[in-house]
Amino acid sequence: MKNLKRTHKQKKVFTLMFLAASDKKPLSLSIPYYAIYSFLVVVALSATYIFVNASIASSKVTKLQDAADMANKSLQQSQQLNNQLKDETQKLKSDNENKVSEFKTKVNTYEEKTKQLNKQLEEIQKQKQQILDKLSKKVGSQAYKNASLEQKENTSAKIVKLNVSENNDEISNQLSLLEAKVSTELAQFKKINAEVDKLKPLWTSTPVGLPVQGPISSEVGFRRDPFGGGSENHTGMDIRVPTGTKVKATAQGTVKFAGMNSGGYGNLVILDHGNGFETYYAHNSKVLVEVGQKVNKDDIIAESGSTGRSTGAHVHYEIRLNNVVKNPRDYMN
Repeated sequence: MKNLKRTHKQKKVFTLMFLAASDKKPLSLSIPYYAIYSFLVVVALSATYIFVNASIASSKVTKLQDAADMANKSLQQSQQLNNQLKDETQKLKSDNENKVSEFKTKVNTYEEKTKQLNKQLEEIQKQKQQILDKLSKKVGSQAYKNASLEQKENTSAKIVKLNVSENNDEISNQLSLLEAKVSTELAQFKKINAEVDKLKPLWTSTPVGLPVQGPISSEVGFRRDPFGGGSENHTGMDIRVPTGTKVKATAQGTVKFAGMNSGGYGNLVILDHGNGFETYYAHNSKVLVEVGQKVNKDDIIAESGSTGRSTGAHVHYEIRLNNVVKNPRDYMN
């Protein structure tokens, strides 16, 4: 038989020797190199994985911190802007109150002056009648006594022109003075009436009060967005009322818009009051007017609801002067 040669592959191992007492054999532990390599690879991969995840987490924390800083900065800017708007609103409110007070003072002055003029006119008429009665006695004509006031005045004018006597001349002078005074007072009276007529359109076109009675749930200015996402600038006053509450016009005007609005107002009515004033009534369940329709103050124009961008039944009420939002609180009275 042929001798078979057996070849053995030499295994590479790492041997650890543990020396015990001298009378005992040393202990040895052999670990193959591939096991050591595998362990080192696992350790390296684990370290790499931990490092990558730590970097990602650190990046996320940095981004969150940056976002928080930006949010705080935006909030501070919003608060500053809100404070500025409050200051401007307070100033406008003070100016409006002064103008309203001045207007009322003028109206009261005009009314008092009108009463005085009417009283003076009555006195002048009495004096003129007394003079005409004296003149009738001088003339002694029964027909003159029974004549109307206009006929007496015409007759007195003719008698004055004749200069019949010194007494007639005196009466003529008194009549002329009275007529001049009456003419002056009437001219002043007409001027006052013209001023009142000029101010009446501004008075009737200015919105006064609120369209419904109920608790105010939101004011004009910056507020927390009820749908989430930070703050928003609220352009009107929200008045919480049940669905179907009658909504009234706060001044006479013409319907500029009536129907569904795509910008979040829902069923919307816009009234044009003239002199730059417009009022908005939003989120209605029903609109009861049409474009071009004339309405008076306290006319019912809609029924309240929760249409559009709304979280519940209420009336969103806006006042705009020359397209600038005004606070309804400044027009409550």
